[in-house]
Amino acid sequence: MKYFLYDFDDVLTHPGEKNEVFNDFIHILRLRRDKKLTFERTARMLGWDPKIIATRQSESMPPNKNIFPMLKLLKAKDQTTGVASNNSIFFISIWLNMYKLTDYFSVMFTPENLNWSRKPDTAYFSKIINILGVIPRDIVFFDDNMENVVAANKIGINGHTYRGGPFKEVTKYLKEQ
Repeated sequence: MKYFLYDFDDVLTHPGEKNEVFNDFIHILRLRRDKKLTFERTARMLGWDPKIIATRQSESMPPNKNIFPMLKLLKAKDQTTGVASNNSIFFISIWLNMYKLTDYFSVMFTPENLNWSRKPDTAYFSKIINILGVIPRDIVFFDDNMENVVAANKIGINGHTYRGGPFKEVTKYLKEQ
């Protein structure tokens, strides 16, 4: 069995438009990263409602239309699909709910649940391997950032740079099984 993991921003999502909460959203993410606080706690610390910020930002970031055929194929083949992102688990969960994609993703890896490790640190990927209890080559990972893909490949994960279009590599891995 393979585990198919996808970066969130610009892989699962279509690049978002700037909206009225964009700057607040980015401010929350930067503070969250620097202070190692959850999205919710950071937003509340700033006097903002985290659900409103996350919902408004999610509205401006529709799903990448190329994910639907791939997700349906993986679900039909009973494969495990997940998110591996430096973004917030809170925000990603709201986005998945908004676009009715929660049934497709059974695992989610973010700094919050990886002891604040972040891509491209190889420790981020090592923690995922340990949590899943698999050998690295059983993980297929897509990210739009080459540095993250290089780090994943460095420890044996099948990392691929995503530059738009269909996820052709998925079919290749399914044929190998």
